[in-house]
Amino acid sequence: MGNADSDLSSTELEVIEEAAAEILTKRPYGHRILGIQENSPCSYETIKQDIVPFFDFIVEANGVSCDKDDGSFVQIIQDCVRQKKELNLKIFNIKNKQIRTISCQPNMDWGGEGALGLTIKFDFIADIQDHCIHVLDVTNHSPAEKAGLDPYNDYILGTPHYVMRDSDDLNELVSENMDTMIELFVYSQTNDEVRRVEIIPSLQWFDSNANPVTSKGSLGCGVGHGYLHRLPTKTLHSTGKGRVEDYLTLTTKGKNKESKSTSHTDSPENDPDAETSGNNNGVNVSDVLHEVNTPLGKGEIHGERGLNKSIVVKLDWGLDHNATAMALFKKDHVSLIPHEAEKEEKSKVVSVDIDISPQ
Repeated sequence: MGNADSDLSSTELEVIEEAAAEILTKRPYGHRILGIQENSPCSYETIKQDIVPFFDFIVEANGVSCDKDDGSFVQIIQDCVRQKKELNLKIFNIKNKQIRTISCQPNMDWGGEGALGLTIKFDFIADIQDHCIHVLDVTNHSPAEKAGLDPYNDYILGTPHYVMRDSDDLNELVSENMDTMIELFVYSQTNDEVRRVEIIPSLQWFDSNANPVTSKGSLGCGVGHGYLHRLPTKTLHSTGKGRVEDYLTLTTKGKNKESKSTSHTDSPENDPDAETSGNNNGVNVSDVLHEVNTPLGKGEIHGERGLNKSIVVKLDWGLDHNATAMALFKKDHVSLIPHEAEKEEKSKVVSVDIDISPQ
């Protein structure tokens, strides 16, 4: 898996290379894939093909270009759901710079979020060689070590919200999120795999016995960027692979003109039939439970999800065009916001078994 060109003729490869060059120069926008839900219409279990988070972009759907965020992609998904027809997607991979086609059957009854089970973001298609940060030495007991960063093998690609242009971007992200969990997409050249890493920058380090140790920076790892720290040539012949798990999920209502910086599930939520069929996880978004603080800002609890009982939060982002941001958090990453109105309106609050305490 992962090698897109092993069975192609030289003529076919030339056509693919020309198409890739056109994407990078003439229409460098598409829907970046950030996550694939397990057993979804687009999962490996269903289509028997790998989709790679962060590296893969949807550039065409049923013959229609996806280089504009005008709602056409969502409309195509809706049509496929209503008519129960197949969806053919052209995927551009920014690592091997090749285009491949996958076919899937969108539906709202597979048991998860969205008709495809993808988390996507309309984004600029850039050469990955210019947008990755090489992890160098990693210090013992550091946040980098605890997050599992592998020295000289790992490359930091970005977050669910933006691509890393250089080490200055990483420094800015870290300085703005001290002692707060950050989610990063990291590529391992050893495993040829993209994974999601949770790391908490901090100047307070502790060993395995909870004893304080001297810190060496907020991450505890050296990084490199530029020509000498690009992905090795040997890794550029494959698409890479990803882990099947629930990545950060942000849903968008209707046509969101700001979605260049907003991730969302592929669910056709402006389909009147999708109001009941699109949410099969037992979470009723009208049952607001409590205001909370999260690593992404304030929000409201809307229930639990998954075997690990992740907290579903509607984020208070104030997005334009009636857009709504939803995210999943581990329980220890969410803290309740006490308020007086809670005591007076307890009878109005829907109760579920969520084990988190005010901090």
